[in-house]
Amino acid sequence: MLVEYLENKKQRGRPGGFFVAGLNLTAETDYIISHLSESLKKLTLQSYPYLMHWVQKQSPGPGKQCLNIIAGDFIRSEHFVSDIIALNKKLLRTNTGIH
Repeated sequence: MLVEYLENKKQRGRPGGFFVAGLNLTAETDYIISHLSESLKKLTLQSYPYLMHWVQKQSPGPGKQCLNIIAGDFIRSEHFVSDIIALNKKLLRTNTGIH
């Protein structure tokens, strides 16, 4: 559901020249209440692989469908950081022609 929301927002363009992808994975209140025996982090991270697949497919930069800022909660730094660095490298290759 979050990926569909982000894609929908991205399709509408970039107000003010920025597109901020808020990767807030925290589950809905009703879902949390119905799973009180589980940690909030465990409930939230169930969607993490799907979301990171979406992040890896994104393009950074000034284009209409590009991302500028990606922020989130409960981020696993071992994958999230490397995926964001890869997006930055993609931007560098585009701007400098380096492959």
